[in-house]
Amino acid sequence: MNSVDAFFQNDKFLEETDDAYVRIRFDANFQSKDDEDFNLKASAQLPLSRSKKEFKFFIDDVSQDNTKDIATDDTEDQKSAPEIGMHYFAPETYGIESKYSVGIRGIYPFVRARYKMVFEAGEWLIEPVQSFKYSVKDDFEEETNVYFDTQLEELSLFRIQLHRKTKSRMDGMDYSLGFSYFWAISQGIGVNLSQTFWGNTEYKYVTDETTDPVTESDPYGGISNYSTALSWRQSVWRKWFFYEVRPGVNFHRQYDYEPNYTIRIYLDFYFGNYLKG
Repeated sequence: MNSVDAFFQNDKFLEETDDAYVRIRFDANFQSKDDEDFNLKASAQLPLSRSKKEFKFFIDDVSQDNTKDIATDDTEDQKSAPEIGMHYFAPETYGIESKYSVGIRGIYPFVRARYKMVFEAGEWLIEPVQSFKYSVKDDFEEETNVYFDTQLEELSLFRIQLHRKTKSRMDGMDYSLGFSYFWAISQGIGVNLSQTFWGNTEYKYVTDETTDPVTESDPYGGISNYSTALSWRQSVWRKWFFYEVRPGVNFHRQYDYEPNYTIRIYLDFYFGNYLKG
C-alpha cells in the first residue's frame, strides 16, 4: 500500500520516506472563481554521510520567488521562505516510528517531531500519525492524521483520512474527512478519485481587502468546503518524469457554496527510488 503514496508522491510519502531524493515540481492551478496560480518549487533530502544514514539533510519549498527570503526577518517573507535543516529517523520503538527535525525558516529556528503506528484490523490497516512543531516565530502547532486503508481489488487502494490541526495565533481547529480511491492501471499510470470535507470550528474569510486591517466574515463553525477531484498521473520518461492532471470542483462558503471548477496540472521531476515506498 505504501507504493501508492510513493507513486503519487503525496505529502504522506514525502513525510515518511527516508530515501534520498531531489524533486522539482511545476504546479499550474486554474479556477473559475479565482485567479490562476503558477508555482515552481524544489525539495531535496540527502544523507549526511554513508555512516550516518539515519540523518538526512533537507531543504523544502525552494521557489523562484522565495530564494531571496532565506535569511529574511520580515514576517510575511519569512512565512514563504524555504525550510532548511536536518531530519533524524529514529529506530522503531514499541511499534512507534518517529522522525525528528531541526531547521530554520528565514532566520527563525524550529523543531518538529512526527510519530506513527500501524495496526491491522481484519482487511484494514489503521495508521495514526501525530506531529508537533515549535517555531521561534510562529510558536506552536500540532496535527493529527488517521489513515484507514484497505485493498478492494488487485492494484487498488481505498483510503479514509481523518485530520485535525491547531496552531498558535490561528482561531479554532481545522478538521477534515477525506475518501480516496487509488487505482493502478499499470506500473506507470495511476488514477485517484477523492472526496473531501473541510471545516474549522471558527472559520473566517476576508470580505474586504481594501480596509486596514482587512474586513473578515463572522466566525463559522462547520463544513466550509466540499471538494471532489479526479487525478490521472503517469510516468512518461525514465521513471523520473511524471505529469498529473487533476480536474475537480469545490463548493466553498467563501463563494456562497457555488461551484468553483478547477483544473490542476503537475509536472514532476523526481530523482529517487520512489518504487520502494
